[in-house]
Amino acid sequence: MDGQPRKRAWLQFHLSTAILMMFVAGGLLWANLYTYESSLWPGECVDPPEGAGYVPPIVWPAHGWPFCFYRDTNIFWRWHLGNLMLDGLIAFAILLLVAICSERPIRDRDVREP
Repeated sequence: MDGQPRKRAWLQFHLSTAILMMFVAGGLLWANLYTYESSLWPGECVDPPEGAGYVPPIVWPAHGWPFCFYRDTNIFWRWHLGNLMLDGLIAFAILLLVAICSERPIRDRDVREP
């Protein structure tokens, strides 16, 4: 024991970083679970019946940010697993970026202090 502070392990985060990541994860969960109205999936089309006149656009409740991964059409539930994986990957990247940006100044400060 030479009186030097012990260097933190690579995956050991500061408490302020953990709290900040918790709030960001909560915001990402809110964004993904918030219900909004979505139109058809890309590539889908529904032609109105002949002589129907004006047909309003079809919208359903949907979930997901930035990509819609779930839609409830009142007949069946529709999951889009590719978009779900993309949403998870983007959420992980955002959390990683927040952790790095929050932890870097703390670790630099710990190195500079005697």
